[in-house]
Amino acid sequence: MTDTFAAAGPVPTVAPKGALDLATSRGLQNRLAELAGETGQNAILDLSGVSFIDSVGLGVVLKAASRFHRQGKRLLIVAPSGPVHRILEFAGVSDRLPVVDSVDEARAVIRHG
Repeated sequence: MTDTFAAAGPVPTVAPKGALDLATSRGLQNRLAELAGETGQNAILDLSGVSFIDSVGLGVVLKAASRFHRQGKRLLIVAPSGPVHRILEFAGVSDRLPVVDSVDEARAVIRHG
């Protein structure tokens, strides 16, 4: 897994690419923990470039969302239709967290509260 991070712009965005599994999740976990600790920053986790996510990857996403929530911030998940979106649905993640189809939609949700 590789990831891109864009702090410039209206909302910090983390966009991992490839598989998000036991072998690759630690880097994402560290990046999201750093963002959760920053004052006043909502963030976007863009999973549109993720081809596979296992239970460890799901755990990283859920733990990060919980950290953001405890800090009074939001972590929006971008997962367009496809295998990762279906896994988020089957696991009930989309019932508990905001999951949207695009980064633009996530920015609009954050902007409008």
